[in-house]
Amino acid sequence: MGMIGFHFLFPDEPAKECRTVTPLGRADLPRRTFVFMQAYCIEPRCDCRRVMLNVIDAETHDQIATINYAFEPPKPPFEDEGQMFLDPLNPQSKLSPAFLALTADMLARDRAYDDRLLRHYTMWKSIVDDPSHPSQAKPSRC
Repeated sequence: MGMIGFHFLFPDEPAKECRTVTPLGRADLPRRTFVFMQAYCIEPRCDCRRVMLNVIDAETHDQIATINYAFEPPKPPFEDEGQMFLDPLNPQSKLSPAFLALTADMLARDRAYDDRLLRHYTMWKSIVDDPSHPSQAKPSRC
């Protein structure tokens, strides 16, 4: 299953709805701005119902954490996966565990952000699942 950044299909949307965080009062995180970039599954008709949150340091442009977040708790036989975890297949840093905790707290407190992620997933799937959508067009060969 591949994941691609939300901004590739919706380039104008992140400018309006991009999540940035500047941790204050946290000894485990530096006091500077971090950007949460969303990525979604590219497999047609996959109903994984999850988002990959790539945490980027706005100052250095380094990827600090990659958090895998499912919109619902996992069902058997996947209950060992957890609803939110640091993705083992993507870059992590020494700050990743602190960002995982911050993200869990942020999603628990900000229902609108959770709703936005789910809405973006629905928008994404409407294109990925539609083979006639212009974004699905393949270049023709000569």
